[in-house]
Amino acid sequence: MTVKAISIDWRMLLACFALAATLLLLRANADSVPLLGDTDDAMRLVQVRDLLAGQGWYDLVQHRLDTPFGVEMHWSRLVDLPIAGLILGFAPFIGTAAAESVAAYLFPFGLLLVALGLSGRLAVRLAGSEAALPGMLLFAFSVVTFADFPPGRLDHHSVQLVILLALVDLTLGAQVRPRLGLAAGGVAALGLAIGLESLPAVLAAIGSFGLAWVLDRGQGRALRWFGTGLATGTAALLLATVSPQRWLVPACDALSVVYVAAGVATAALLAVLSWLHVAAPLWRLLAGLGAAAVSAAGLALLYPECLAGPYADLDPWLVTHWLSRVEEAQPALALFANRADFVIAAGLPTLLGLGFALWMATAAPSGGRERWVTMALFLLVAVAVTLMQARAARLGAALAPAVGGALVATARAGYLRHRRPADLAVLLGGWVGFAGMVLALAAGSVSGLAAPSGESTGRASAFGADDCLRPQAYTALAALPPGRLMAPIDLGAHLLAFTAHEVVGAPYHRAQGGLRDTLRFFGSSGNEAREIVRRRGLAWLVLCPALADDGVPPDVGPDAGPDALGRRLAREDLPDWLSEQALPGSPLRLFAIAPDS
Repeated sequence: MTVKAISIDWRMLLACFALAATLLLLRANADSVPLLGDTDDAMRLVQVRDLLAGQGWYDLVQHRLDTPFGVEMHWSRLVDLPIAGLILGFAPFIGTAAAESVAAYLFPFGLLLVALGLSGRLAVRLAGSEAALPGMLLFAFSVVTFADFPPGRLDHHSVQLVILLALVDLTLGAQVRPRLGLAAGGVAALGLAIGLESLPAVLAAIGSFGLAWVLDRGQGRALRWFGTGLATGTAALLLATVSPQRWLVPACDALSVVYVAAGVATAALLAVLSWLHVAAPLWRLLAGLGAAAVSAAGLALLYPECLAGPYADLDPWLVTHWLSRVEEAQPALALFANRADFVIAAGLPTLLGLGFALWMATAAPSGGRERWVTMALFLLVAVAVTLMQARAARLGAALAPAVGGALVATARAGYLRHRRPADLAVLLGGWVGFAGMVLALAAGSVSGLAAPSGESTGRASAFGADDCLRPQAYTALAALPPGRLMAPIDLGAHLLAFTAHEVVGAPYHRAQGGLRDTLRFFGSSGNEAREIVRRRGLAWLVLCPALADDGVPPDVGPDAGPDALGRRLAREDLPDWLSEQALPGSPLRLFAIAPDS
């Protein structure tokens, strides 16, 4: 297939975008979802505001988190830029607050438009122009569209999904035009700079270029171009986004010298492989595996601290008492009992796509097998990582619609040619099996895919969990003089976004001190809680009972005893150093902490 054949009708693209955007808006209105319904969206807005207020480009410290110490975040400023640009562009005409709301719509919707177009392009690369429309329509009905592109989604996951789609598109394109490997390497580096969630996709891309070379020695040029793009991209982005004082400081959870070294080593080894005059594919495969082993061993010797992954530095106590309870950090199968809708909606299209890609890798004409091997490898990596952490489910779910579009186009052509019932069954099954939200509806729980869970209990019976995340819940609290607050971990980012107060904990692994003290505050006796209060100089305690389980704050672990402060609060058994203050009409409860605590 030539590069000229890869085109998408812009009218078709805009129609699919209009459909997807309408569905997202209807769902948001029907479910009354808060605009910033996720803690990461709130924290991203806080980081953007800090940048606009004059905080330095290299300064990623959240000074109001883990009060009074602050936390250096691992999030990239690259995602802050377009959001900040939208706010700056609209603020002179409609005011800053309204401009933030406009950005909360335009940012995810703009990325959605690009993602739809890339999904259509991938489908065309796989099965020709007839696959474009189903490739885009199936993406419009995918779980990632509703989870990662709705209004208010300011988190970086949508950016990473667009990068993933672009990386696969360029990887396939480089099999025809080797110079596209340079762009593929640069895009892979950009994914790493934005977040280490892109690492599985980058490894799949390296493997795809390597396998293409194994199958066809003529792919050596693409191999070299990709390595060049990866090495220069990681180095350039390190210089652009990391303070010069930290260029040589290893970090396992963000772009650092570790990943620049990995990029340079990969580029060098790919170049060596591409120049080898080895005729037999088996020997090329063995050479590639040997090069991968050498690279991995060298990096392990240089940076052994990263062998345990991006959470290598996390306190084992926090792994047990916090990370093990974070849904997206759990294996996908462990979520099935409580989130069957998500597991089915994200997992089934991925598995169907993997099965079809593997079948086409063996059944397609020899000239087209390489692209199906590439798709199969990306999906296989996505499945493997999802089995370890559910958050990776979005990788396979984002790629599956393109494969589904190819299946639908292939089955349709077969049915029109032969009129066989089997082709019709595959055609209909493709439309249903790759439409993640249709599968979620069949599972009976579409409303919980991207919204916080929880039910109102006790004194908060008039409120739901979503009410805890709306700006109006914080109006009275924001009117108080800025102070230091203790609050459940999942309220931390919204407190930062909607008030000028400082908080102890928020769900970020670098905020280890704040996480530990928050969990111990609610889960231990009043004496330990008072010690935390004194050490941090806390003035207020904030709760939202609608997020609680039978009135018990969510940060009280199952092993906490009956005298744990969180359990006492649920029984309205207040210690003498806490006194409740009125917050009329708010789902929040506010307690003043006695100054001599």
